[in-house]
Amino acid sequence: MLFPKSVFQCSNPNSFNTCFSIHGSEILDVDASHDNSRIATGGMDRKVFITDVSTGKVIRKIRAHDDKVGSVVLLQW
Repeated sequence: MLFPKSVFQCSNPNSFNTCFSIHGSEILDVDASHDNSRIATGGMDRKVFITDVSTGKVIRKIRAHDDKVGSVVLLQW
């Protein structure tokens, strides 16, 4: 999957964790929508982000977790 440059701030383009700029710490899981238009990411910062792949803009930020987010799944609706 290719992502727009607006989503990344890369010091090491070979590492997704160092490039995805919206999380404040390590990303633990990523899932893509069935059409690859959106991704969900969860990480050590206890947040989930839903991001539009074409624009790099966050569609939704979820902060209701008390611990790291080790798994994310985008349900198809």
